[in-house]
Amino acid sequence: MGIFKWLKKATKVAGKMAIEAAAEDKQKKPASKPAEVPNPENDPYLNRWNNRKPPQIIELEMPELTFYSRYDFSKVRGFDFGMENNSITLFIDGENRLTAKEDILSLNCFLSDGHMNDPEIPVFLIHEKDIRFEPSQPSLDDYTRLFTLPLTPTGKKPKYPLELSFCTLSQDEHWQASTEGGKEIFGQIWYLSNGEIGKARVICWKYEKKDYGCFIFQIRRNNDGLYLMKVEKPVKP
Repeated sequence: MGIFKWLKKATKVAGKMAIEAAAEDKQKKPASKPAEVPNPENDPYLNRWNNRKPPQIIELEMPELTFYSRYDFSKVRGFDFGMENNSITLFIDGENRLTAKEDILSLNCFLSDGHMNDPEIPVFLIHEKDIRFEPSQPSLDDYTRLFTLPLTPTGKKPKYPLELSFCTLSQDEHWQASTEGGKEIFGQIWYLSNGEIGKARVICWKYEKKDYGCFIFQIRRNNDGLYLMKVEKPVKP
């Protein structure tokens, strides 16, 4: 089975696995039903939300990939949020963390280029020790993870079949930095089918009263390799 057919089937399989896992553990710790939100207009999305199952961390054996990747997908952990047709987030474990760190840290040169080209852009630097691979709570997305992307609406393979989303602060650290001052860096890397980084976006926040703003580094690839296409700066009055 190809990866894209697997993706379509994975959410159904994950739901079944979650039910089986919950049944096995029922006597140990009964799962609490997720909180519901009012839905007087019978909104379809809210129906899916209210009918979701408790989130589960599951083990997945990925099928043969239709694209090349330096990541090892032979056996990975996935996070099933519990909603019907919800995509499954892939945890990054073992040797895969070294690959993720290498690619994330390779973006530092573009952060440096942004400051060198425009002194109004602050100095930002991603530190290896700050890259998070575990959520502070199971339901939070404050960690670095992978996503395999589905077919396009016309049924074609996506240009970027794999996405990495990285994070350097927990949710609590984010609130502390945004209220007391500091910096925050997060972003995404999109991989081409040959395994190379095709594009990336690095979002850098500087939380200071006199110098408060968000700087978005847009990185692209041409025939010569990756380059800094532009930096989106905050609009000052």
